[in-house]
Order: sequence, then structure tokens, then C-alpha cells
Amino acid sequence: SGEEDYVEPSMPLRFTVLATKAGHTLVFSCLSEEGASSIQSVALATTEDETTILNNGAEKYQGPEFLELAQDLQESFSSFLESEDG
Repeated sequence: SGEEDYVEPSMPLRFTVLATKAGHTLVFSCLSEEGASSIQSVALATTEDETTILNNGAEKYQGPEFLELAQDLQESFSSFLESEDG
């Protein structure tokens, strides 16, 4: 009975979401952990080439940490990703 109730904890998963419009790309670095996703950082890229963004993103200044942004901006970014997720 004890083995049936045991649920193996899931490993955190890091992922990147790209949203491109008018030649600019918002790059969201996210973390999914314990059934919930959160934004860790957001940056603006001026290229639409996904490979370039994903390969070079860590080398460039990314701006402030997501949690350092104004609360309303954090909520707006989170709402945007939720609406795009469908």
C-alpha cells in the first residue's frame, strides 16, 4: 500500500519561450517545477533568428532579473504567456 501512494518527485525543467513581432523577439527563460511554471528572466532580441537567440542569449546582458521588475510588468508578462499558451 505504501508503494502505491508514493509519487516520485519531478525534476525541474528549464525552457525558453520566444515571442516575435515586427522584427523584435521577447525571450522568456522559464522554469517548470512541481506542476507550476514561472518566468526567471525576460530579454529583448533584435533578430528573429531563433538559433542565434538560443545560442547567444547567455552571452549578452539580459537586463534585470524578472523578480526585480515592477509587479504590474511581471503580471503582464505572465498573463501574456498564459494567453499565448492557449
